[in-house]
Amino acid sequence: MELAEFLDQRSVAVDLQATDKPSALAALVELASRSVSFEGTSEIVDALMEREALVSTGIGHSIAVPHCKTPQADQLLIAVGRFKEPIDFGSVDGSPVSLFFLLIAPKSAANSHLKALGKIARFAKDPAIREGLLKCEGSEGLFEYILEQDKQVS
Repeated sequence: MELAEFLDQRSVAVDLQATDKPSALAALVELASRSVSFEGTSEIVDALMEREALVSTGIGHSIAVPHCKTPQADQLLIAVGRFKEPIDFGSVDGSPVSLFFLLIAPKSAANSHLKALGKIARFAKDPAIREGLLKCEGSEGLFEYILEQDKQVS
């Protein structure tokens, strides 16, 4: 599975701004809506917040993978946002989060959703990839770096 199947360059951005978890999730849903139109972005933010209430999707090393399933999605959609200032996201390692991989999936997308989560987790475990993701220049540079790593990480 390649993340590139579900990632549009318009949904990758650096230098996003937010001050807390709800505003970060809202900014990420807005980013995702650059490539797919949603009826109600606030419903998606609410679904993400419900998921966060179970346990934080901050997986450590400055990375979070907020995700939800919604009837508003026709297929899995990934957005990647890097924030100018790290956000306290309640990560498992206690570190603030700078880089977010947002996954929005239809209710029926268990397989692709889980495979994407697995691949992102493998990115996060590799110190060289993490460093690259956090230091890429510009949104286009981040997008290209993700595509390059996507082909190399199985």
